[in-house]
Amino acid sequence: MLKYGRKCRDIPEYRHWLAMRQRCLDPKDPSHYQILGVRICPEWVASFEAFLRDVGPRPSKEHSLDRWPDPAGNYEPGNVRWATAKEQRHNWRARPKPFDDPELIPEFMIRQARNRNRTNHRFAERDVCRLTNI
Repeated sequence: MLKYGRKCRDIPEYRHWLAMRQRCLDPKDPSHYQILGVRICPEWVASFEAFLRDVGPRPSKEHSLDRWPDPAGNYEPGNVRWATAKEQRHNWRARPKPFDDPELIPEFMIRQARNRNRTNHRFAERDVCRLTNI
């Protein structure tokens, strides 16, 4: 059991653990980790203490969770580290398309198309307003 003298939500590592769980376990999360098949070690899903024991404390405010050495791998012991934004940029790899499950393709494509249309419409309105104000 944790023996911190404050609430868990005040602990930066706890907030990173919650965010990791959100990305991987919530099917509505916009990062699509669940669609891409990124999983969390079952022990970490159930226990923040197990996560903290395996990953250790965050070295500084500039560090966040990074899947390394396999950026396409799961959140599990041996494939997670605390890394700076610069270190994570060097670890970047193009993400695979989330088309593993044929039933998810239409919903994903429709959502992308709607977002694209909204964005294009906003830009078109802004350009028209700019032209009329000249």
